[in-house]
Amino acid sequence: MVAPAEAIAAYAARIPGLFPQGSETGGDTKALATVWSDRAGFEAHAHDLETKALALAEAGRGGDMAAVGAAFGAVGKSCGACHQDYRGK
Repeated sequence: MVAPAEAIAAYAARIPGLFPQGSETGGDTKALATVWSDRAGFEAHAHDLETKALALAEAGRGGDMAAVGAAFGAVGKSCGACHQDYRGK
């Protein structure tokens, strides 16, 4: 559980770099224009996911399954919030 949470955190840190300025045109993407027009919000969501995933890893190291469950739920909510605002269906 710790290693996957740490992998999510590492990937989350890379998310903004996967959508550089100028990449909003062309290609087949589900990314909404808000990725680029609300860059600060997009980057804040990515940072929130990183933070929540690191908290999940820490909870996993502690072994308290109630804490792990709560942290896992927070990671899921963070993912969902970003997708709601920045990913099309």
